[in-house]
Amino acid sequence: MDFLHRSTLQAQLDEQTRLGEDEAKERSLLLGKFRNLVRQTKIHSIFPSKIRNLFIFFMQEHEYDLLRDSLEEGHHAKSDAARRLGKANAEV
Repeated sequence: MDFLHRSTLQAQLDEQTRLGEDEAKERSLLLGKFRNLVRQTKIHSIFPSKIRNLFIFFMQEHEYDLLRDSLEEGHHAKSDAARRLGKANAEV
């Protein structure tokens, strides 16, 4: 039972790691596309710092949302694990 539970948790961890890596790649790709777009337009000569600051703000807000969701998922997983542990201890 312990091995099965451990392998399940490892599979979940691996999946979350892959999702995080994919999101990081996508974020880098979007940042590159944005920079290319700004360079190709005349807008960057008018509002370079405002556009950059606005984009950075939205990226930070997105990262904050991801971190908050991750924290909430971790909290739920921890409380679920504590509940299962208590149930297992009660059965023994």
